[in-house]
Amino acid sequence: MWLIVRVEDFKEQNTKEDLYEKYPDAIKDIYLPLCRKEHVDARGVKRLRFRPLLYGFLFVKVKSVSCLKQHINHKGYFVYKQDAAYGRTGNVNGQQTVSMRAHLLCSHVQGYDQQTIIARSTIDNEDMERFMFYSNRYADNIEGLAIVDKCYKDLIGEHDVVRVLNGPLEGWTGVVKQVKHKGVKDRRLFVSFGNDHCLSISDIRKYDLCIEHEARHGQRSAEVGVWRAIDQIIGHLQAQHPTESAPATLRALLKTYNLKQSVRRTAAMSDVAYARQSQEVEVRYQNKVMAQLDASMHSNFRILAKYFKADRSNIDEALCEFIPDHTLRPFLTPTAGSVMPTGADHVVLTHNGIVELIWRCNLRALFSFAQYAPDRYAPPADVDYEYFAHFALLPADGGQVRVVASWGDFYDHLASLTAGEHDQLLADLVAKKYTNMHHLLTSTSWHGAKVPLSPKVSLYHTVDSISGFYHDTAVNYDLSHADSMATQVVAALKAPLPDNPSLSIFNALAAAAVEMWQGTRLLIWRQLLQRHVLLHKVPVAEMETHYYNHY
Repeated sequence: MWLIVRVEDFKEQNTKEDLYEKYPDAIKDIYLPLCRKEHVDARGVKRLRFRPLLYGFLFVKVKSVSCLKQHINHKGYFVYKQDAAYGRTGNVNGQQTVSMRAHLLCSHVQGYDQQTIIARSTIDNEDMERFMFYSNRYADNIEGLAIVDKCYKDLIGEHDVVRVLNGPLEGWTGVVKQVKHKGVKDRRLFVSFGNDHCLSISDIRKYDLCIEHEARHGQRSAEVGVWRAIDQIIGHLQAQHPTESAPATLRALLKTYNLKQSVRRTAAMSDVAYARQSQEVEVRYQNKVMAQLDASMHSNFRILAKYFKADRSNIDEALCEFIPDHTLRPFLTPTAGSVMPTGADHVVLTHNGIVELIWRCNLRALFSFAQYAPDRYAPPADVDYEYFAHFALLPADGGQVRVVASWGDFYDHLASLTAGEHDQLLADLVAKKYTNMHHLLTSTSWHGAKVPLSPKVSLYHTVDSISGFYHDTAVNYDLSHADSMATQVVAALKAPLPDNPSLSIFNALAAAAVEMWQGTRLLIWRQLLQRHVLLHKVPVAEMETHYYNHY
């Protein structure tokens, strides 16, 4: 087992030799990471010299915990026996215990016993092997390295986990946080290093990063979970009641569910009895409201009911903001809503005057981190990349099928840009390596517009517009053979792009969405996409601990 040992700055090599000399029966190995640094001597000549990569730290591998305990005191300091100094008479006074300045990292924490100090200073073999590999090969290029007292598992609960895609840290996963030191802001990468520590690496923005999965806890995570719950209930309501407005139905249920119920109190009723009766009345009322939903949607509805529970006058505005009257669900979602036939990869759902194509697709090839080994904190399974794409099938002017994907407020924000702002966005996409999104906005396969539903078909006359991208196919629009039409549309979306045969027509749109979701630079655009375009799935490995279960 490896442990972090704190020593005096600039005395790392001497302490390493002393530890080897005094504890040969306990220490198997000591690692002192070094890096080269260029300096100019007194004669103006450039020279290279080696210095510790981390001043004041050694990494010690011990044979066993029991053996280690014999050589440290209760505070985690290394101790050894030596002959005591001669007394005045010249006689030896025996042996005395001497403490070295080297100690386990957590020895400074008050209230820790010896076992806790050892546990909190331990680094597991996987973290240590990775650190040794990169420090031996790339130590000269790793800047601002430090060991900090932060628990990595706590960080990934509150922040998005990112992966480094290039440079000496390629393949590392961690959390990016902004740190302010002496008035200077710095974006640092925090990676797992031991039980209660992290490696902190400076100036991480110069590398390409991608987001692997979202934060699991906190306000932002709760909002993302609410969006997923809304989408699942909306999809279910659209399938069960295709002629009704699913968003309006859900808003009405939530508002009714949280209404305050009055209970008549008699003079003889105690406070305990009144509270019990009030609770019983409230539970009966809420169960009556929830009975209007299928049992499979109850857990999602409780999430929303708790999130929107508020005694305020603007609850209507909050519900309308979170549950707008969008006819078509976001482009990519974790759930279908409608039941998918056995063995099929798509289904047609007619609701609210539109024909919706729901297509099961696997996006594994579009996620940048799929090429890397699974992360041990959230190992991705193939099902983690399975999504459902939602399209409206509308008649184009020539009688063919126009395929429309809703990008909601993301596209509304895009359409509101001036010509100069649009050109600046395209330049930013190129500079910040959003190649797929740039291709989508400049290619001719998908067109961006606020697409009005055709007034020529009476079935559509009460439905609002859909904001998003559309593609005109060569498939004839025929409602009498909707299933056959949908099958031909799926085949058309799988066709390769004329200007980029490596991408299909569908992948050109999906790749732009995935790229924007994974990006760490254009954050305003990413926030719009998270809600209105790509509702990211909760990885299977995290399902049991996801915040849904904490409500």
